[in-house]
Amino acid sequence: FAFGAFIGGRRIWGAGLSASRIDLAALDAWAAWCDAQGLSCNMVLDQALSASTVLDRIARCGRGSKTWAPGLLSAVWDAAGLPAVAMFSPVNIRKGTFNISYPSEEMADELEVSYINPDNAWQRDTVRVPPNATNVRRTASVELLGCTSTALAGKEANLMYAQNLYRFRSISWEADAEGLTVRKGDVVTLSHDLTSWGEAGRLVAVASATQL
Repeated sequence: FAFGAFIGGRRIWGAGLSASRIDLAALDAWAAWCDAQGLSCNMVLDQALSASTVLDRIARCGRGSKTWAPGLLSAVWDAAGLPAVAMFSPVNIRKGTFNISYPSEEMADELEVSYINPDNAWQRDTVRVPPNATNVRRTASVELLGCTSTALAGKEANLMYAQNLYRFRSISWEADAEGLTVRKGDVVTLSHDLTSWGEAGRLVAVASATQL
């Protein structure tokens, strides 16, 4: 879709980007990861949408998002085991910018995910997590675009419900020069005395040293 298609020099669909503006190596790595996770994108575009919106929808099917951080159209995705590229602590966090925010509204007791089911005449179907939930007071509904697999819809529903339970706070801070080395999708380590998350500091002097 980033390449698009042209007829007689006129762009018919897609973003119309040249290969020099697309991070093909990153997209190939992302495709391999999606294959390993059993993720796919199967959607019909039947309305006028911007290329940016369609790219966002495609990326969501692969648990990722688009980024221009490397100077090319690329993607970041929720891969496991990525190495940390930077560390932040009160030493390099700008004073007064460390913030933790919690959702103010009540969390959902049940998640309803809708998808297109080919086994049901390509009609919209739903999966719910947790299954057989009782005493449900609040249900959150999500439309899973590009999904035509009941098994995949169940996996994505479980993942989103887990995020609802465990990723319930947002942490933000500002940094000076150290922040310039970090971009969207990078993994960092964080230590702060406000939350008692580890301890960190700077080495200011060494009394003696042994050469290795």
